Amino acid sequence: MDSSVLKLTAIKLSSSANATVAESEYKALDNKINMTSDNREYYIAAFQDPTNPFGIERNRVFSQNSNSDGVSEWRGAHPSVIGNFVGKTVPAEIVTRKVPPYVIGERTLTTYTCVVLKSESIESVFKSNGHDLSLVAKDTENIVTVNAETGEVLDAAEAI
Repeated sequence: MDSSVLKLTAIKLSSSANATVAESEYKALDNKINMTSDNREYYIAAFQDPTNPFGIERNRVFSQNSNSDGVSEWRGAHPSVIGNFVGKTVPAEIVTRKVPPYVIGERTLTTYTCVVLKSESIESVFKSNGHDLSLVAKDTENIVTVNAETGEVLDAAEAI
């Protein structure tokens, strides 16, 4: 992953009708920001493989953390700074792994894909997104192959 890069294509607000939006000083987000239920700010960053302009864009949520005093603060990925990187490449990778089964709608899924930045551990990012890789059976390889054009997860026979 040391040489992997992704293009940061946009930073944006959630498109969910249930998302809370507040006024902010962040010009990159048109002076708006999303708010969590516990009053922390967040936004969405969109990433894409810079070598494939037709590839699937992947989103990642970045939010404030609470410090030891319970005060919300940006410990990185501050929207004022990140806005300056839109259109540029950053050290990161789109990673897909087998995960414990989870349900979206009526579908049960066993793989998850997310953006992992260079300084981050794959295990930590997956866990913070609700997918604990340590719970995947140890006797099976949890790395999967993804069709670069469609983003579809391939089974072992298709990947060869």
